[in-house]
Amino acid sequence: MKNTMILAPELHKFKFQSKFRPRRKEEKVDHILTELTTTISAFKQNPHEAMKKAKKKPFAVLTNNKATFYVLSPEYFDELLEKLWEFEISPVVLKAMAGKDKSKAFALAELKNL
Repeated sequence: MKNTMILAPELHKFKFQSKFRPRRKEEKVDHILTELTTTISAFKQNPHEAMKKAKKKPFAVLTNNKATFYVLSPEYFDELLEKLWEFEISPVVLKAMAGKDKSKAFALAELKNL
């Protein structure tokens, strides 16, 4: 009886796997990059209603609880493109401004001659 008592607590260290039972796949945790979500079936039934309920905010459409695609209103998409353009153009603008003097002092008489 003592041997059984000693071995029993150590059984949890071993993982028993049946040949006939498939191993459970590790589930990944996906990031959903929006606060709002809807199911694919609800979206397919009435996409306009889903956009209306989101109040022009972006939302994820889920299939089997995973984000399949994201929906953006035209206004939000335009804002996104504007921010992207600003991000891309800012190094060019900063480089152009680096060679320029910020301010110059002129006398009024000099300005008349220009």
